[in-house]
Amino acid sequence: MQAYVTRTRLMGVVAGYITYGEPNHYDFFHVEFESFGLDRFDQLVAPSSTDVAHMKAEVFGGLGGILVPVTPDQLLQLIVAASAVSPDSAELAAALKNSPWLQQALGSSEKPIYQRFNSQHFSELMNACCEELRSPFEYIHYFLMRYLGQDNIYLRYAPQGYAFLNDRYTLMRNHLQRQDDDSYHFSALGLSEDYALIEGTVTIDEGIVESFTVDVEKPLTQLEASLLLKKPEYIYLYDVDKTTVETLLASENKAFAVNLYPQGRLYTCYRQHNDHVNAKTFFLNGDVEVYFYFTDSQQLLLVADDIRALIKWDDYLENHFGEGVDKYEEWNFDSPILYSFIDSPFVDFDDFIASE
Repeated sequence: MQAYVTRTRLMGVVAGYITYGEPNHYDFFHVEFESFGLDRFDQLVAPSSTDVAHMKAEVFGGLGGILVPVTPDQLLQLIVAASAVSPDSAELAAALKNSPWLQQALGSSEKPIYQRFNSQHFSELMNACCEELRSPFEYIHYFLMRYLGQDNIYLRYAPQGYAFLNDRYTLMRNHLQRQDDDSYHFSALGLSEDYALIEGTVTIDEGIVESFTVDVEKPLTQLEASLLLKKPEYIYLYDVDKTTVETLLASENKAFAVNLYPQGRLYTCYRQHNDHVNAKTFFLNGDVEVYFYFTDSQQLLLVADDIRALIKWDDYLENHFGEGVDKYEEWNFDSPILYSFIDSPFVDFDDFIASE
């Protein structure tokens, strides 16, 4: 019996799997700690190595964290924590019904799952799945992610006396300005139903949040938020045989996230690390390496905010598909434009640009 989890707890999600039994079972779990709890459960029975590799890519590929070994008892605490976040999760119900390992681990007791909390095993799990932090930037960005997301389980380790804001926010951007040796002013862009600017001060001492205040919370318009999120965007435009190129690209890169739109399909390639958090200014989408957007007009847009990533994947396309891809335009924009095109009525990117 072997179990593993991703070292991604501070991002608010942890995924893991356990192998056991005869024939060999693989149970996969994905837990979100702000509101959804266990939001994905998959099981493979006597799978091929290819099946396992594809499932790992699907479940773990976008998280940016390494897999670390844990004991089955520690993995059980991941499920216990998930049940505390959302006891009525449909995926949790599916796991309870279909996982022999989970059924045996919980036994026949009718106590609610969250009452199976074991402080020692939970602490060991937290040590395994929390990222090793390298700078005050990471300490503060991660803390604000968990605070704004109202992550109760994580914040039990934070100072007492903090009060959540009325709304739960996703941290879209945060900028830090050092005030003295241990204190930093933060200016955060949060997204709930609308955008908000949240500012205050965090003081840390040897990696522990010593004090924390929110001084400003005010709504922002979408235009104001877009100015804060402004980054350059580089686009290579290709004519492609989309049936061949898209099919092969998707089959060779199972870790890509896929989103379907009325006039195309977007494939997102995430970085294999979360180094974007270790910076003075944090952007939530800093974990994206590159986008592939296939339009219904036989175009492919290769999009990134890092020209090195664009060149890397351009080489990949040419080496893999040769004459199947024909790059005919290169664009450099001062601010992101991809989603404006996706949300527009245009199918052809050249027509969209001509209309601007």
